[in-house]
Amino acid sequence: MSDAKQYLIWWLLIKHFRDYSRVQPELDGVDVRAGAKKPKDPYPCMEIIWDSEDGLSLYKTDKGELNLWIDLWIRNDDRDPSAAYAVMADLMERVCTVLVRWSDALLEELEISTNIDVKDAISDAESNRPLMGIRMIVKIEWRR
Repeated sequence: MSDAKQYLIWWLLIKHFRDYSRVQPELDGVDVRAGAKKPKDPYPCMEIIWDSEDGLSLYKTDKGELNLWIDLWIRNDDRDPSAAYAVMADLMERVCTVLVRWSDALLEELEISTNIDVKDAISDAESNRPLMGIRMIVKIEWRR
């Protein structure tokens, strides 16, 4: 991007989170990508999807709020459905660990102060077995 004033931050943060996540040991073996695709494979995968950028202003570009969806998908062929739950819960915990550290990386690398929180986590209601998906709704309050 040029040195021009930046009005939108969603793509900057998605790219940064994608690249940051790809090198985190907790997500080794997870296919991390910006945007969604079908089919979802390879599994496990993490898709970072833009939801909304709140407080957008052409004149006050020093703070705002952003909502991202983090979709996680696994494949588990075990006949016991709780086996997939264990795998998904572990992946969700690892993603949360990475999100906490990412806030520090944003401050250090982009000079953007953030408050990052997971507002909700929604399952796919096990409608795609042997695949299992969840959506984590992430709220980011940011300030330059």
